[in-house]
Amino acid sequence: MYKYAFLFLLSGLLILQSCRKDAAIGQRVDLANLAPEDLRVELNPNGNSPLSAALTFESIVPVRVSVRINGEHPLEHTFEDLETTHEHIIAGLYPGTDNEVDITLTDAIGNFASTTLTITTDPLPNYFPDIETNVITPLRQDGWTLTEFGVGLGTSFLSVPFIFDEAGKVRWFLELDVFSDLSFPVKQLPNGNMLVSYLDHIYEYDLLGNEINDIYIPGYFQHHETRIMPNGNYLLAVDKEGISTVEDHIIEISPNGTLVQEWDLREILDMDRYDLVEDPVDWFHNNAVWYSEDDDCLIISGRNQGVVKVTRNNELVWILAPHQGWGVAANGLDNSDWLLTAVDATGNAYPDEVQQGTTESPSFDWTWGQHAPMLLPNGNIFIFDNGFNRHFLPGEPSFSRAVEYRIDEAAMTVQQIWQYGKERGTECWAPIISDVDRLQNTNRIMHSGIVFGPTSYAKIIEVTFPDASVASEITLQFKNALSDGALAWGGLDLSYRSERIYLYPR
Repeated sequence: MYKYAFLFLLSGLLILQSCRKDAAIGQRVDLANLAPEDLRVELNPNGNSPLSAALTFESIVPVRVSVRINGEHPLEHTFEDLETTHEHIIAGLYPGTDNEVDITLTDAIGNFASTTLTITTDPLPNYFPDIETNVITPLRQDGWTLTEFGVGLGTSFLSVPFIFDEAGKVRWFLELDVFSDLSFPVKQLPNGNMLVSYLDHIYEYDLLGNEINDIYIPGYFQHHETRIMPNGNYLLAVDKEGISTVEDHIIEISPNGTLVQEWDLREILDMDRYDLVEDPVDWFHNNAVWYSEDDDCLIISGRNQGVVKVTRNNELVWILAPHQGWGVAANGLDNSDWLLTAVDATGNAYPDEVQQGTTESPSFDWTWGQHAPMLLPNGNIFIFDNGFNRHFLPGEPSFSRAVEYRIDEAAMTVQQIWQYGKERGTECWAPIISDVDRLQNTNRIMHSGIVFGPTSYAKIIEVTFPDASVASEITLQFKNALSDGALAWGGLDLSYRSERIYLYPR
């Protein structure tokens, strides 16, 4: 009897609750019920991020905000926090378009209201490259592509990192005209903001172009590489003030800019090896640093020498480079004792001419003027081999490639495991800059940052692994609209690196 009475009472309460309009759950309501004020939108409030807008308003009750930018490739994002004061960034607008943007407000019990705003953007500046989608297949890793674009100005660069979608449409860019030359690298942080390095500062910008953070680095000038370590510190390739050489120091700093450690490569490497490039000032040309967390070591790329691994205490572990020309370092140690021996799949060493670097084997070659080494999950090393002065032959046409090596530190050997790019010949030959990456679905990206020719361009090629089928291929056709096209600093447009990202990180 009590059971039936309880059920009767419960059903009555539910009926009564359902009759109360103001207590509805998960119902569409008028926008004024949640936000009595107009939703305020300001496009590009800082003047440096033309495809982003600020959305601000006050809501009556805490709501979360969802945004959908309509178009060929819609972008949706929900700001999950329930708030009453709202300041949100709408990023990913199409250029030169009356963008229709759906805004949905949802309260804690699921009631929601929607409206559509129109945000009109200007066309892209005429210095932007033409983006050609050469290949796109279902094998492509999803996401958009961030590329570090440098606009040649004749004797310097304007840095304009931009992001394009899967159709090759630019959906975000940041004009860094606050700097007088190239700022690199530019990387997306886990919170979606951009890390930008320039001279003796590291900056953080949000997608609206607001400067969020500025870290000052006294006594050094950053170049080529800034990397966040697992402990939250920063690892930087730097020039050290007050010395006669450049691009041969690395530092670790804390998030507030305090110096933690310095590595001086002049102490451990032969500075008089000029077999690839004769330059006593820029003798090493450090262009990338990777942190090896398992053993607290650094993997360092020097375009003019090779790839080296060093310990926390600045001691050599190995040198991945052609054997020709290595001698004694300032510390008195013979660098040739740290050279890796190239071996085939059966462990047999290649002939001496391959070891020296004057020729190659069908299954092995060294890297030449390489960039962007990274450790793969299997412990192997993945590198962009530029083909710069390959086999010590300056000016000879060559090829660039993405190459994977397996290193046996106990045996001091190196085996080439995989490569892509040699078969493309000069079509993808980028003697300078450039990048490689491994994607979440195990696909691999080879990014040729500038291919010289009658017209210069960059190639961003994604291939499957291990069969190296092209999953997507993009060509950035540079216009060199603000430069004279000379083969000199600032004479041509270029693209330093590229990454596959999500505009709003997942």
